[in-house]
Amino acid sequence: MFTGTAPEAGITGTCGFARKISGLPYMCTIFISHFKELAEMAQTDQTHFKNYHVVAHADSTGIFTPTYRIQEGISYQNDAFLRLHQAANNYL
Repeated sequence: MFTGTAPEAGITGTCGFARKISGLPYMCTIFISHFKELAEMAQTDQTHFKNYHVVAHADSTGIFTPTYRIQEGISYQNDAFLRLHQAANNYL
């Protein structure tokens, strides 16, 4: 949703859309996002929003391996920069 959009516009649009559809009866929607503002919506409205994340474990070298298990809560792991750094080192 909102790919190629400036981050501020993406956050505003996504959060606005989520608020709008959350009031619809029998609505269940999954958002996959890195927008912390979207995750923070569960703190102010626990009736309509919940946070879940895919569990990943880091080995001794810092490489993350996903378990593909879902747990409630926000994930603060971000292995994207590590993976980019490793990929860059493979080509140098």
